[in-house]
Formats: sequence, C-alpha cells, structure tokens
Amino acid sequence: MEEILKKILTEVTTLREDVSTLKGDMELVKDDICELKEGQKETNQRLDGVDQHLIGVDQRLDRMENKMDAVYERTAVNTEQQIKSDLVAVKVEQLETDVKLMKKVIVAQ
Repeated sequence: MEEILKKILTEVTTLREDVSTLKGDMELVKDDICELKEGQKETNQRLDGVDQHLIGVDQRLDRMENKMDAVYERTAVNTEQQIKSDLVAVKVEQLETDVKLMKKVIVAQ
C-alpha cells in the first residue's frame, strides 16, 4: 500500500510539474498574442494613413483630370477660332486684291 501511495504521489508531483509548465507556456502564448495584437494595431494605423494618403492622391488626380479636360476643350475652341481667323485673313487678302484690280481698271479708263 505504501508503494502505491508513493507512485500516486510521484504521479501527482509529475502532473503538478506538467500543469506548472503548461501555465508558463500559456503565459508565453498570451504574451505572443498580445504582441501580435499590438503589431496588428500598428499595421492597421499605418494602413489607415496609407488610405488617407491615397484618398488625397485620388482627389488631386481628379483635379488634374478636370484641368486637363478644360485645357483640351479650350484648345479645341482656340483651334476653331484660329481656323476662322485664317479664313477671314484669306478673304481679306482676296478682297484687297480685288480692290487693287478695280482701282487699276478705274485709273486705266
């Protein structure tokens, strides 16, 4: 009987040591989880900053697109006006030539 009690006592002691080791391991796991959570928070904060930066970049790109659209529209209008102006200049030159011819005809009579 005494021998059985010694074996039980040895087993209980071993179990206590194992439980103690498990407790220590659990504390290490908890610490690791806390570090991971803290790292995740930092990563999320950095991603939030990146998101805000991207929103700003997107807004600036939109403004640039709008300005480029305005430049294209203005260029088209200017081109049309230049073409009209060139046509008027050609007609004026033709009219000047006609007037000169008419003057020569009148003077020649």
